[in-house]
Amino acid sequence: MPWASIPFQEREIKNKLSTKFKISGIPSLIVLNTDGSLLTAKGRNCVGNDPSGADFPWIPQTLQQELGTNFIGKSGDVDASSFAGKFVGFYFSAHWCPPCRGFTPKLVKYYNHRKELGKDDFEIIFVSGDRDPNQFREYYNEMPWLALPFNDPRISKLNERFEVEGIPALVIVDPDGNVTTNNARIGVMTDPNGEKFPYYPEPVEDISQGVESFGLDINSVPALIALMENSDDDDQNDARTILASFGEIHAKSKVNTPEGPEMIFFYAFQKSPISDQIRRLAQLPTVEKSTTPKLLLLDIPDNGGFYVSDAEEVTEDTVRDFIQGYKNKSLRRNQLSRA
Repeated sequence: MPWASIPFQEREIKNKLSTKFKISGIPSLIVLNTDGSLLTAKGRNCVGNDPSGADFPWIPQTLQQELGTNFIGKSGDVDASSFAGKFVGFYFSAHWCPPCRGFTPKLVKYYNHRKELGKDDFEIIFVSGDRDPNQFREYYNEMPWLALPFNDPRISKLNERFEVEGIPALVIVDPDGNVTTNNARIGVMTDPNGEKFPYYPEPVEDISQGVESFGLDINSVPALIALMENSDDDDQNDARTILASFGEIHAKSKVNTPEGPEMIFFYAFQKSPISDQIRRLAQLPTVEKSTTPKLLLLDIPDNGGFYVSDAEEVTEDTVRDFIQGYKNKSLRRNQLSRA
C-alpha cells in the first residue's frame, strides 16, 4: 500500500476509530474532509462505482436531491409536491419475494386505515426489486401508493442510502428527510392502528423486535442489554423505566452530535431467537436455567468483546455502576464465542 498506516500494536486507536465510524464489516473506507469532518462512510462503494475518481471527494447528495421529482401514481405521473410536508415510507419489496407478498396486504390495510381516519400525513413510495417489468406492474397493481419506475437508477441509490440488506423493508423519513425508523415493518406488524406512528426510536428497545436503535445496531456501537425473560411484570416495568433514563442520557441526547450515541439500550422480557443467540454467544445460561436478571454489555466493535455485571437486580445504581465500570475499564473483558 502506498499510504500511511496505524501501527499494528496500536489496537486501542484502531478500536476507537472503528467505534467512531460505526465499522461493522471490512473492507471499509471512510473519507474525511480537510477539517476532519466526515464526507462519506461509503468510500468503498464510491471507489467501485467511480474508479477514475471523477466525482471525488464524493460529497453525498441530500435525500431530496437523490429522490428527484417524478414518480408513478395510480392515475399517472406525479411530482414530489404531492407528498410535500408529509412523512414518507420507502417500501423496498419485490413480487418474487414470498415474505414481501405476505407483508404487502398488511401494509395496504395499514395505509388505507390511516386514510379512512382522515390522516393525510403519510405517503409510501414503492422501491421495486422486481426482475422484469411485467412482474413490477402486476405487483404494483396491488398497491395504493406511489412508486419509482421499474429499473429506475434511483432504486440502487436509495438501497445504498438506507443500507437495505433484505426485503421487505420499510424506511420512514420525516418531512425534512430525517429517518424516524429504518425498521417500520415491525411497527406496522405490532401496531396495526398506527398509534405509535411514525416510530421514532425509544431510549430503550425490545431486542426481540430487532437489534437496531437510533439508526445503529449492536454490531456498530456498544449495547447494554437487560436479560429478564423470567422476571415478573413489575420488575420488568421498573427496569424498562430505569434503562430508558440511561438511554436518554447516553443515546437519545447524543443523536445529533458528531460522535453520536455512546451506546444503545435493550431489554429482553420474553424468550426470543435474538436473546437466545446472545446468551449462546456470551456463554450465559439458557432462559430455562436462568434464575436472576443479567446485565450484559456487548462491545462487538471491539473485536467481539462483552462484559457481564455481577448484579442480580436492575436498579439505577447497578446500571450506573456497570456503565461507569465499562468506561473506566475496570470490568473484566470477555470474548464472544463463534456462532
